[in-house]
Amino acid sequence: MTQPLQLELDRSTKTPLAEQIRKGISAAIESGVFAPGARLPSWLDLAAQLGVARGTVRSSAPHHRSA
Repeated sequence: MTQPLQLELDRSTKTPLAEQIRKGISAAIESGVFAPGARLPSWLDLAAQLGVARGTVRSSAPHHRSA
């Protein structure tokens, strides 16, 4: 089981939610919360945790997907 991503979204900013999520995932990897290649929370789990649509999470991380 993967650990939850500690990320808070700012809905009052002009920065799109998908961009905030992408930056949060990248920051978690860079800071060692997730090791490179580690399993990230599923789109569904992360969407539920953050209170956003699954598509928002999916569009936030196209370069994190495996082939």
